Amino acid sequence: MTVRLASLVLIGGGAIVGGCAGGFGGQAVPYGMIAVKMERPLTIPAGRAHTKFQGGRQVRAVDRYSPWCELEIETVSEVPQLVEPEPLAVVRVTHAFIKDYNTRMPALLGGLSCDDLVFQETTWWFDSRSVYKSIYLRCFAPYTNCIFGPPLSPEQMQNVVGNALSIEVNDQG
Repeated sequence: MTVRLASLVLIGGGAIVGGCAGGFGGQAVPYGMIAVKMERPLTIPAGRAHTKFQGGRQVRAVDRYSPWCELEIETVSEVPQLVEPEPLAVVRVTHAFIKDYNTRMPALLGGLSCDDLVFQETTWWFDSRSVYKSIYLRCFAPYTNCIFGPPLSPEQMQNVVGNALSIEVNDQG
């Protein structure tokens, strides 16, 4: 379901500026409700603390007009880092409606044109006890032409990351 941005601004502009929340947005998640498992070793490029996924595979660069995800770890290194598979428990979920994914600037700050590309950002924060200090999985759903929609669902996120990560949602929590 998508809705025109102008309608959202008139009805709930204040909620959009601060970020939209759905499901567990901005709240603690019951331990074990969402789990992410690395299915194979992942390489974090030199000079970075994250790796990117798009179209079901790990990529160096992304097409901003298609959904993508980033797996962030705690450490930046001058050499590529190999992260071995480990289970990751999601302990918090946040959502934000942003216009710049680098600065995370809220979409309506400074005005918004229908020509602007905007993003619905979902961040799954991991339990800090992971071996590699994996911090989060952050995914972006791009929207254009003043059309705004929901954040990526867990199923859509799985399609973006492909078989490198397994996403399991236990809604029995």
